[in-house]
Amino acid sequence: MRKTARTSVMRAAVVMAVVGWTSHANAAESGAMAAGQRSLMAPDARVRGVSPRVVAVINEAAAQSQTFRRLVDQIGATDGIVYVAEGECRHGVRACLLITMTIMGPHRVLRILVDSRKADLDFMGSVGHELQHAVEVLSDRAVRSDSAMQLMFHKTGSAQSGSFETPAAIQAGRAVRAELQETLEGHASAHPPRFFQFVDIETSVAVRLAVEGAATRLARPRCQDLFADFADESGKRLSTTLVATGKPPADAFASLRFLDDRGARQCRSSGTLAFTRTGSWFIRVCGEQFRQAFQRNPTATEIIVIHEFLHALGLGENPPTSEAITEQVNVRCGD
Repeated sequence: MRKTARTSVMRAAVVMAVVGWTSHANAAESGAMAAGQRSLMAPDARVRGVSPRVVAVINEAAAQSQTFRRLVDQIGATDGIVYVAEGECRHGVRACLLITMTIMGPHRVLRILVDSRKADLDFMGSVGHELQHAVEVLSDRAVRSDSAMQLMFHKTGSAQSGSFETPAAIQAGRAVRAELQETLEGHASAHPPRFFQFVDIETSVAVRLAVEGAATRLARPRCQDLFADFADESGKRLSTTLVATGKPPADAFASLRFLDDRGARQCRSSGTLAFTRTGSWFIRVCGEQFRQAFQRNPTATEIIVIHEFLHALGLGENPPTSEAITEQVNVRCGD
């Protein structure tokens, strides 16, 4: 009977949550449409990420940077489609617009590669830089081949170690980074955690409820003592890092972005529910595994969310081990 009652409560919570989030999402979408912004999630979007992380990064940059939005809009006004992927460029650069063009029906198709090791803000700035190059190409309808692209950059750009560069692209990348940094230094509480690429409503609801539960736990003074328990690789306590940002824990937590990356290599382990890189505010969720874990034990998933928040603040691993981190989160923030 206890199990049945608990299941009923959870189902009711899910229904209420879905209704609330649907209303909020509809309101946000209406606002975006009123502003004339093309959705980057639409099937006909002209700037397309090819992995969950890239999709999340592009959407976040478009939401927070006016320069990035302008570049996306400019590409949307052309006959071009630009794919953005994580990958390696030649000539020692860590981001590039490939000097290749594919004609696909009425569209000219371009490809951008960005080094996957780049930190989030730098990743966004690099995409902005390369989107400006894409704008330069697509603005000239006569450019319809690899050789035409190369000739255009010979005329308008400067050659640097086998690659081409333009002042406008340099300026665009700097502007995107500056605008994103200004947003990060603002009050994140006005922008609650965001969610990307969740393929089913059950997983989306499970993650959102776990995030809400984690936020409730982080509001407790005892749970906040956790930040003094751990240090980053330089030896600086996470509590010191938080103080330096000028944000309370709730505002820092609100900076997190969650994306369903269930196809990632890390999710092949059945015990992995979520993962992120040290210092990244994008938390990558192993969707189906997280949903199943939430159904078994919601508290455990809230603890995992807080665990990943520590990594976002700069905590590395080995040492301490993942198990040791989770155990300490349980001590400070568990029931």
